[in-house]
Amino acid sequence: MRTPPECPFEAAVAGAVVGGRWLDDSASELRTHAQSCASCADIEQVAMIFRSEQDAARQVRVPAAGQVWWRATVRARMEAAQVAARPITWLQGVAGAAAAGLMCAMIVLLWSPLQAAGRSALSVAVNLNPGVLDAAAPVVAAMKSSLPLMLGAAGCVVLAPLLVLCVALLHEND
Repeated sequence: MRTPPECPFEAAVAGAVVGGRWLDDSASELRTHAQSCASCADIEQVAMIFRSEQDAARQVRVPAAGQVWWRATVRARMEAAQVAARPITWLQGVAGAAAAGLMCAMIVLLWSPLQAAGRSALSVAVNLNPGVLDAAAPVVAAMKSSLPLMLGAAGCVVLAPLLVLCVALLHEND
């Protein structure tokens, strides 16, 4: 495999492009030569790419070391605070679920006395006014059939915070 012969103007073309003199009048002869010489035309294209990258690199501003240190310190503190708050978040979720469960347990335990109090109030009202029984019959039927509904609602109250807590903690790790 044969390599093409080198042109004696290659170094001058590369130097003019990289040095920023390529568009000056002093490089007009080199530009004319690069139009007729394939090797110099390639050198010109590659050097122009390097020149544009060099100009772009000059415009990049690196922040001061103190600013980088300050940002790193703030980020480290924020991450440490998140790590420290994770057990507290879990504890709050467990406490909320326990409170909701306790509320449901109290409703279940107090349901019978509430029904008994409602029946006694209804019997007192019937003794005072016999027409109240007709108006209170739907309320009594609703109280008898509403225990499963109350248990279902209490279950949702207990499970919803746990579900929200799990989703929040899963997304916290992302």
